[in-house]
Amino acid sequence: MPSRRLVSRAALATSLLVALTAGLLAPSYAGTDRASRVPQADPDRSSASDGTRGAQAIEALETAEAALSGDTTTDPTMALLDVQQTHTDLPAAQQKRARQLLLRPTDNGQVSNPEISYGSLEAQAHCTAHFCVHWVKTGEHAPVLTDSDKDQVPDQVELVATVMERAWTVEVGSLGYRRPLSDGTRGNDGSASAGTRSGLVDVYLGNTGRNSVFGYANTDVATTRAAGFLVLDDDFAEFSGDPVKLLKATAAHEFFHTVQYAYVTDEDPWFMEATATWMEEQVYDAVDDNRRYLPHGSLRRPTQSLDTDQLAWYGNWIFFQHASDHVGRAVVRDAWTRAASSTTTSLQGIDRALRARGSSLPDEFARFSADNNVPAQAYAEGSAYPRAAVSSTSTLTSGKRSTGNRSYWIRHLASQNHVVVPGDGMGSAWKVKVEITASSVDARAFVVVHYRTGLVVTRPMVLNSNGRSARTLRFSRADVAKVTVNLANASSRFRCWTGSRFTCQGTPLDDGRRFTYRATAVRG
Repeated sequence: MPSRRLVSRAALATSLLVALTAGLLAPSYAGTDRASRVPQADPDRSSASDGTRGAQAIEALETAEAALSGDTTTDPTMALLDVQQTHTDLPAAQQKRARQLLLRPTDNGQVSNPEISYGSLEAQAHCTAHFCVHWVKTGEHAPVLTDSDKDQVPDQVELVATVMERAWTVEVGSLGYRRPLSDGTRGNDGSASAGTRSGLVDVYLGNTGRNSVFGYANTDVATTRAAGFLVLDDDFAEFSGDPVKLLKATAAHEFFHTVQYAYVTDEDPWFMEATATWMEEQVYDAVDDNRRYLPHGSLRRPTQSLDTDQLAWYGNWIFFQHASDHVGRAVVRDAWTRAASSTTTSLQGIDRALRARGSSLPDEFARFSADNNVPAQAYAEGSAYPRAAVSSTSTLTSGKRSTGNRSYWIRHLASQNHVVVPGDGMGSAWKVKVEITASSVDARAFVVVHYRTGLVVTRPMVLNSNGRSARTLRFSRADVAKVTVNLANASSRFRCWTGSRFTCQGTPLDDGRRFTYRATAVRG
């Protein structure tokens, strides 16, 4: 079956620029007919020219090399998947470079992995119920060899094994995800603790931190489902923060990639990374390393699309936290099971999993967007989270009683917050009437009333068949601090495989839809 990731993510930068220039992602008002949510059939890779495929493969290779050499703007795991899935399109001269990237550190006698290779050094292995942790005793990739219990296994190696087993216990055991596919006895390397056991997940320790890499997952084969192995930094000493906490977050995250590979290897990268970052919270709730990404995701930046790329991938773990808090953690596993189908996108899988629980992607996204105005009340740990950005603030007074009609164009799976503040003359008799008109498929709106007592009340604004809604709220300056109007374009309709950086590399059908709102102070 052809890979669904037909163009490397690195190569999509050029496509996106062309799309923007051509106006593909510009505001559009052409029709609101409900197109099919089922993606088009995968186009055959052979339909592209050899030159085009080769150029895309070269760009994927260069991106992965950069990611493993200190380019912190690119994720090594996703970049290596691109190389695995495109390297056969490379010119012969570059295929050796690609093979280097895809090797295990113990693949001696072949070309060396430029990130981590044990070379001619003898690899050691400590194997547990589900993992083999590999290390070397000398050289730059050797961990600290302190061995407190004198059992010939360094304390750091035993710590890694314990942390990895915890990840398995939660992800596969408690949460019920598929176990990683078996790689047979590959990686056992004659270890007495491994023997002839099959299916142990191999974890290789090395000094990846010298290139600002916490760790990564990789696969041995370019198939739509595959066994995976991990490479982790040997001590996390090069990074700011508690090294043990960083190990725990990285282990939970990267191990979940090997779990994902048991479903499908070529899923939408935003979905892969957001759920892997969400998994950090499930395995090691007290670590909280994933908070560092929240300023880059939809919580803080609501005007960018949920499935946008790069650092937002990681910040949008909070969407899955919101959904799992609402309908239960099993919704994420269900979404993965559904999205693994070759005829289902990640967004469709999420939507169907939510609908099976009485919600939907549009409804969940809209509530998520509104709740992000008050994260301290919406999330158990929300007092430590940033608030959603505000697009505009208006003050209504007895002399200026209306904002007038204000129109905004909102991207797919994005939202805007508009704040209305009661000013001079807004006594106990005053209220505010909020009116909304929206042209988008799956448009949603909420009003959030912030009382001076600290109470916050969130109310939906139900749009009628004409896309209109109105609601009148208390607006006394003595009682109300502000009213936030949240406008959400919750559409997830796509035309797939057009070369974008979004879901299914597609063009969103409802991007840049128009929302108009008006707030008017009225006497009660």
